[in-house]
Amino acid sequence: MLSPIKILLVEDSPHDEALIIEELRQSDMEPKWKRVENEPDFLAGLADKPDIIISDFSLPQFSSWRALELLKESKLDIPFILVSGTIGEEFAVDSLKAGATDYVLKERLQRLAPAIRRALNEAQERRQRLSAEAGLRLQHSALEAAANGILITDREGNILFANPAFCAMTGYRLEEFFGSNPRFLKSGKHDVRFYRKLWQTILAGEVWRGEMINRKKDGTPFQEEMT
Repeated sequence: MLSPIKILLVEDSPHDEALIIEELRQSDMEPKWKRVENEPDFLAGLADKPDIIISDFSLPQFSSWRALELLKESKLDIPFILVSGTIGEEFAVDSLKAGATDYVLKERLQRLAPAIRRALNEAQERRQRLSAEAGLRLQHSALEAAANGILITDREGNILFANPAFCAMTGYRLEEFFGSNPRFLKSGKHDVRFYRKLWQTILAGEVWRGEMINRKKDGTPFQEEMT
């Protein structure tokens, strides 16, 4: 079953509207569209959050330039494809610089469906990337704000991250030990077998829990419960 594509169509010609919709249907798409010819109707269409905007270059009461400006002001991430029979190469390039996703000549409407699919895929990938980046920022904020000391290393033991609570606990600043091995915290109270068991456990993907006596920057020993 085809997924409906919600289209905001900026077009003053019912004839061209019919050609565009028929081309999409012939390309195995199921368009659900709203045709607008002026700025108020375009803004109302934006409020419905369409999947994609298809716009003619110039209309009697509106233009693709103004539509791009309004889209940019809205902060909505909606692909914008320019479809025109009059646009020249220079104007097409300027439109892409202004924020248009792609442009298609009306005499080559067979390019429209592939352009739409590509634009929608790129928009989906962009949203997924932004969501992942937001998740990473949230995780980083949570680690930074944690009351417990947190230390992250790679498999070789090189320090990749330490939160403020860890720095406060040990007396070191992050820049003093970033990239080094946490062995600088050793107090001498544990033997080689103790650390070997710890690393064997975590490198096997298992959870190690225990008590450890370490040494602060000023040499003061301190005991901590570690996971």
